[in-house]
Amino acid sequence: MLIEVGSKVSLYFNTCHNGTITNIDGAKVFVRFDDKPDQEESYSMNEFLKMLKVTEE
Repeated sequence: MLIEVGSKVSLYFNTCHNGTITNIDGAKVFVRFDDKPDQEESYSMNEFLKMLKVTEE
């Protein structure tokens, strides 16, 4: 999976949250979730990879 701005992702923390990567700044990944489009969350690359659910397209 290529991790880049604009990629659709599913992250798991308690339940599945779908969103879009909006920015990558060094070791930080910024995600805007579909259920909270007005809010952007940031995660360290390590946190992001632990929560990432890879799905085949």
